[in-house]
Amino acid sequence: MSWAAKQYQMGLKSKQDLRATESAAKKKGLWGSVGGTLGSLAGMALLANPIGAVVGSTALAAGLATGIGSLVGGHAGAEGLTSKKNKQILRGEHEDTIFHKKDAKKLGEDLRGDITSSAVKSGVSAGFMESADSLELMKQLYMGKDPSAFDWVKTS
Repeated sequence: MSWAAKQYQMGLKSKQDLRATESAAKKKGLWGSVGGTLGSLAGMALLANPIGAVVGSTALAAGLATGIGSLVGGHAGAEGLTSKKNKQILRGEHEDTIFHKKDAKKLGEDLRGDITSSAVKSGVSAGFMESADSLELMKQLYMGKDPSAFDWVKTS
C-alpha cells in the first residue's frame, strides 16, 4: 500500500472518529437536557403539593427545589440514558477510536459543566420568578386592588 493510500485511510478514520465524537456529544447533551427539564418540573411539583405548603413556597425554596431537580435530572439523564459506547467515546476510552481522544474527553467534561451551569441558571430563574410573583401579590394586596384578600381580618 502506498504512502498516499495510507494517508487517505488515516484521513477517513479521523473524520469517522470526529463524527462519532460529535454524535456521542449530541446524544449525551440531549439526554442531559431532557433529564434536567424533567428534574426541574419534579422540583417545582414538590412545592405544589401539601409538602410545599408546609415548607412554604418561598423564593429560596423554589430556587433550591428547581435547581437541585435540574442538576440531579440532568446528570441522571446524561449518564443513565447515554449508551455505553457513547460514554466511552466521551471519556476517550473507546477502543475503535484512534483520533480525537483528548478532544472527546474535553467535550465530555464540558457537557458535565454545562449541565451544572444550566441547573444553577434554572434555580436562580425560578427563585427570581417566585419572588417577583410574591412581590406582585403584595403590590395587589397593599394597593387595594384586591380588597377581598383582607376579608379574614376582623375589624371592630
